[in-house]
Amino acid sequence: MKTIKLIIIILLGSATILQAQERSTFSPEDMDFETNYGHFNFWEVKLHTGGHVTSREEVEDILSNGYTGIELRVGVQSAGRQKWQRLHKYPQYGLGFALFNVGSKEVIGNPSGLFGFINLPIIRRPKFVLGSDISVGLSYDFNPYHVDDNPQNSVIGSKVNL
Repeated sequence: MKTIKLIIIILLGSATILQAQERSTFSPEDMDFETNYGHFNFWEVKLHTGGHVTSREEVEDILSNGYTGIELRVGVQSAGRQKWQRLHKYPQYGLGFALFNVGSKEVIGNPSGLFGFINLPIIRRPKFVLGSDISVGLSYDFNPYHVDDNPQNSVIGSKVNL
């Protein structure tokens, strides 16, 4: 938990010196498929927090504090060089890493995850994008149920999950 707080403080402190690119007037229709426009790479940080919905009384106390997490993504904004990119309205895709605090570290564990993602725009306008973000990967560092060592955990049965 201290690591997550430290990362958040560093990111918030550095946010005051970060600068974004100027807005481009380039339109996808203007693209010449023979020209190399370079790469459109990005990185993204997401913070997660929330509560758990459970009907199991035995884990209610363990999960009562909710969850927190931080996610780092590194990706590519497609430029429409391939037909599938144009068909799917120039999606973003890449790899991500996440750290979470799900509840009691002794019972649930301290899960992390490594995943691939793709963000498919549904509506794309000059100043607005509505998209569907899909990711899949492996989560690990769970403390699974064990009849003798961890009988309180009735929600996670494996150290690694999809």
